[in-house]
Amino acid sequence: MHHDILDLLDDTLTRLLHVRGELSAARRVLPGERQTAVERAIEAAEEFSASATGLLNGISKP
Repeated sequence: MHHDILDLLDDTLTRLLHVRGELSAARRVLPGERQTAVERAIEAAEEFSASATGLLNGISKP
């Protein structure tokens, strides 16, 4: 499971860094573009949370 959590975290961090790059780029943005980027960041975090929770719930507890 340790490896699976690390893979999930790596994927999430990659997605968040991509969104961060879009938000910090010195360029003109279209109306709503920043909001869409933030929504994608939230989606990445929610997917990590759901997947990690699923992995943790799969662990048998004493």
